[in-house]
Amino acid sequence: MNTLYSPQCNENRPAVIGFPGFVHSSEPTRIDNHLKKLSEYGILGIRLNYPGIELKNGSKLIECNYNLSNFVQHAQETFEMLQDMGVDTSRIGLLDSSIGSGIAGNWLARNTIWNPACKVSISPLPGWPYFASPHVRWSIEKSAVDVNISSSRDKLNGVKRVIKQASIENLIRTDALEALRNSQSRHKIPMMSVIGMKDEKVSPESMEAHHNYFADPDNSVKIMLPEPHDIPEEKYESEAIDFFKRYLLNF
Repeated sequence: MNTLYSPQCNENRPAVIGFPGFVHSSEPTRIDNHLKKLSEYGILGIRLNYPGIELKNGSKLIECNYNLSNFVQHAQETFEMLQDMGVDTSRIGLLDSSIGSGIAGNWLARNTIWNPACKVSISPLPGWPYFASPHVRWSIEKSAVDVNISSSRDKLNGVKRVIKQASIENLIRTDALEALRNSQSRHKIPMMSVIGMKDEKVSPESMEAHHNYFADPDNSVKIMLPEPHDIPEEKYESEAIDFFKRYLLNF
């Protein structure tokens, strides 16, 4: 099940779909914090909880069984659920972080009959070709063990986060930019990208390419910060909330 943040108003609501990184449904994330804040303004928020991410060893081991097709199908089912809930589909925005941008992009490449009203991407990782460096990717591709993707925060909390070795081949095939370019052309939309200039996991150039694919130049903004991949929320949250309010609530 997804995580829902529902406002008081129930009719003709706008909504934001949140695409986090590789996290278990029980873990709070920046996506949750932003969706909670948006719900205070009457915007329904729903965070995707991807199938195949499992908690082991008394919550100290998080295993990701990565399957892009399953993740994309889950996003589509969530979108259809929002339609059934009476959400105004012309006022649905997207909020994604890290590899969540790659998952969202692949979903949009397959859902070509609908455009989001706006999109905010935080440290977007569009797919495997843009991760780290060629040497790092080569080492992982040749590895026969699970890939440790624990963040500095995970290490402080004694948590180990891994992508299962059996699903690495599926991850390697993830390239949202290529999928989008090969899909039916899309209308440009209001787009906000939050980019860390010291990002150790994604090159600023690929994050800018992701931004430029979606961005309506007259209604978009890039926030460039001297930060690593895990950008502190207080550095950009107020701008992101205001951006959604502007394009989903018209103020």
